[in-house]
Amino acid sequence: FNRVFPELKDKKFWITEWRDRSDEDNHAHQRFYNTLTKAGYMLMMVSQPDVDGLNLHEFSSISGALYHSCTRPKDKKTGAFPGGNYDGNWGAGPWIGRPNYDDVGKPELEPGLMGPAMRLMVEALRECPIVLDFGSERHGAFSEGKTNAVYACTEYYDGIFHNYSKAYAQGKTGRDLPRLGDDCEYLVTKDPNGSYLYVLAVNYKPEETKFVLELPKFWKAEVGDYRVYACPTEFVTAHEIPGEPRFTRRWAYQPLRPRPYGPYVLKFPANSVTTVRVPIRRQSLAAAAEDIINEALTRDKQGAVQFCAYRDGKCIVDVCGGHLTTNKEAPRVRCDSLFPIFSTEKPLLSTAVHRAVELGKMDYDKPLHTWWPEFKGGKKDALTLRMTLAYRSGLNGGIPKAFKRYEEVGNWKNLCDAFAREDCEIEPGTKQRYMPDSYGWALGHPLEVAMGKPFTEAMDELVLAPCGITNEFFYVQGEREFPRIATLYGDDYTVCMNQEWARRALEPASFAVSSARALCKFYNRLCGFDGQAPLIRTETLDAALKPCRHETDPLPNAKSMKRDWFMLFGMGYGLWGSADRMDRVFGHGGAGGAEGLVDRDNQLIVGYTCNYCKNCIAIRDKLYEVVGMRWRYWNDNVNIQDLQMTTSAGGTFGAGITSH
Repeated sequence: FNRVFPELKDKKFWITEWRDRSDEDNHAHQRFYNTLTKAGYMLMMVSQPDVDGLNLHEFSSISGALYHSCTRPKDKKTGAFPGGNYDGNWGAGPWIGRPNYDDVGKPELEPGLMGPAMRLMVEALRECPIVLDFGSERHGAFSEGKTNAVYACTEYYDGIFHNYSKAYAQGKTGRDLPRLGDDCEYLVTKDPNGSYLYVLAVNYKPEETKFVLELPKFWKAEVGDYRVYACPTEFVTAHEIPGEPRFTRRWAYQPLRPRPYGPYVLKFPANSVTTVRVPIRRQSLAAAAEDIINEALTRDKQGAVQFCAYRDGKCIVDVCGGHLTTNKEAPRVRCDSLFPIFSTEKPLLSTAVHRAVELGKMDYDKPLHTWWPEFKGGKKDALTLRMTLAYRSGLNGGIPKAFKRYEEVGNWKNLCDAFAREDCEIEPGTKQRYMPDSYGWALGHPLEVAMGKPFTEAMDELVLAPCGITNEFFYVQGEREFPRIATLYGDDYTVCMNQEWARRALEPASFAVSSARALCKFYNRLCGFDGQAPLIRTETLDAALKPCRHETDPLPNAKSMKRDWFMLFGMGYGLWGSADRMDRVFGHGGAGGAEGLVDRDNQLIVGYTCNYCKNCIAIRDKLYEVVGMRWRYWNDNVNIQDLQMTTSAGGTFGAGITSH
């Protein structure tokens, strides 16, 4: 062995002798069920951790010769067989590209029934010799901690001789005979370079068996090449005689997947020895994200999506898909297209306020009426900027109660005047309650007064321009931006953003449009992950990311926080880290599914936008998994916006107007 195959030196090698004596170069008969048993036995032996290789019978026989499947010619000087040109079973030529393995003409040799099966398996094992998994349909896989699959071949053999043969001897025929087999055994191997998988299967069942191929994260399987050696059920126990018509069939094919996305289903014909050569490749993060988006689009789970991620200050994924409307003739979504993001915009507003404080224009502990003289009287006199930033204002969280229609928020002056006439609903500072709408003007109007310029100009100066997103983030949209804005499809509230009045309205808590990339750029600048000075000082951000609660409104305990859903705020940012590190993950989400999050420890940022409210969470979670973003309620199908609503004063605000 070592002289002919020096690579076998010091290897544990299994040699066995089949006593049928009917499957060598001699023209003897055999029955196909023996082929299935032997092939299954071979898979079982190859899978054993203490076996490096095996040979079934002598090296020079058709059924066992490894050299028959080599692709290099025989060495004429030494007589060794590093490669032969055997072509008796499948037609001439080695596996180059994808040749046609259907029988053409009469083969040079006519081996017994094990020869073609051996050729299939040996060629597979030569190309992909690293065993990954072994198992059977009935008994499970080694990778699942199951080991009983080693008995699959002997169970089949036992069933043939103790059930089927016994019934046949008793005169039973046709449907009165028991099943020939009830299991499908498989072996999964790969090549050293990780370019191919081979799935070798022996299906003992009289019907097709299906398995789903599951690959590690970021690996993708291309269309596989099948080679099949099978026999109709009625001939599995028949004697096949050389020189007479053959019952078995050998064929090769390249199946087309029934759809471009979804499970990779392997199909093994009845009573067959099958090998599937599956090209695999490791995907880039962008390719993996694109696959998720394309699958969602194909299955109509989404109409338009953007996903962007930054790590260590650099963009690692920026992908998109779909059309701006459900009309397939509409323009395709680009990475700079605009989506309504609703509450996802709130951290930009709070960041602008923090910058104004650092510039000396505002003060956390001064009353809000310092910059809004009309906002006085009653409980409002005690309301500070700090309390407002931290969602502890006690104010009505929706639109002014005097408004009868949501469209009235489109007039900024009337909006601020109407809200200034309202008093706090509860004592300011005592309880943290989400402010879906009023957060925008409760902070926005004082900010523009403090900065001495209109709100949009103040935001451009304090946030948008420093982040480089003035062309991908708009609080108010003009006709120039309309062609870039995706149409939303969802509930009655969110679709209002398809109307011109909403696009032109200044509502700084929920009516902005943005790209996913702009959200990432904002958080990248805010934290200074890009290597430049952070947008606000590190100590300012650290303080803003601490839970900001009153002593009478304590945080939930760690056990409850791990088990239950809570939306917790610092000063303007949602806190999504675990109980011991709430400030590790922060950000904000919005109605319709948009979201922006930061993992400070990993310097990881994600931005997501879409135009279908339904199904957005599952798709978003899959995209987050690609880049490794995890937060407190990871994979619990939790929508941050829903959690925010549970912490607000209630589901309706104003005069029966349902808000987000």
